[in-house]
Amino acid sequence: MGSPPPMAAGAGSQDQWELWVELYSAEYHASPVRVTPDEVGLRTVGTEVREVLAIAVPVAFFWAALGFAFIVTASEGKGGG
Repeated sequence: MGSPPPMAAGAGSQDQWELWVELYSAEYHASPVRVTPDEVGLRTVGTEVREVLAIAVPVAFFWAALGFAFIVTASEGKGGG
């Protein structure tokens, strides 16, 4: 889905390529439904991964910093008592 469209037929051709997908579910459809990816919100896997990393990396750093703070606090309490 993220690949560029194929080359036009001729050098000066005005051909336009449009991407359509067929979606089918035996539970809801008698035949496949043809739609454009924009109509149903389909995105590439790379786009999904970037979106998830934008959320997951800050959360992971938060938990790592919190764990580090607990370790430092615990180690300070052992030596002073």
